[in-house]
Amino acid sequence: MLAPDTWHLARFLTWSTDSTVAGILHEISPFAYIAALPSLHVGIALIMFAAMRQSATVSLFNAVLLALTVAATNILGWHYAVDLLAGLMLGALSWAFACRISPLQDETVAKPE
Repeated sequence: MLAPDTWHLARFLTWSTDSTVAGILHEISPFAYIAALPSLHVGIALIMFAAMRQSATVSLFNAVLLALTVAATNILGWHYAVDLLAGLMLGALSWAFACRISPLQDETVAKPE
């Protein structure tokens, strides 16, 4: 059983998403003006893009996934634009930190020959 506040937010997001997909115009107000900062959806998509660069196909797939995640989380009303920017910054900082502390960083990054 969901808490009353959680139930309200879940119903709102379902309605907002369904209305947007159906092409019904409505005001987009992320979580009724209570959005989470940063967007971890975007941060994780950026880390996936940075981490999985083995082939052009995988890189393209992850670039499209990142772009769609950024667009969808804002268009569907899940996050404000500033949440997306903060998610990108958090993802980039997390990736940079992980690369810095990884003992295998030279071995895991493929170098062009």
